[in-house]
Amino acid sequence: MLNKAKDIGHLVTAIHAVHAAARYFSSTLTGLGGTVAPAQVFSRAAPELTSREVEVVRLYVGGATINEIAAQLNRTRQTVSAQKGTAMRKR
Repeated sequence: MLNKAKDIGHLVTAIHAVHAAARYFSSTLTGLGGTVAPAQVFSRAAPELTSREVEVVRLYVGGATINEIAAQLNRTRQTVSAQKGTAMRKR
């Protein structure tokens, strides 16, 4: 997590940390008199996507339409649309 107004110099370090599946918190955020700590920022974990939601999102971001996804996965258009919407609300 970076303070975009002050921590641009930490951007490369933050990108490397995230790429390595770690979290990055800049010193300006963690050192504000203890008001913002990593545990507070991520106190509520994001819900996990189901395997079906992952399939739909992967195809959707790959450029497939809802109708194409429904045909490919043998699901109704409404089911695919609902799975996409649920996944987007989770993330």
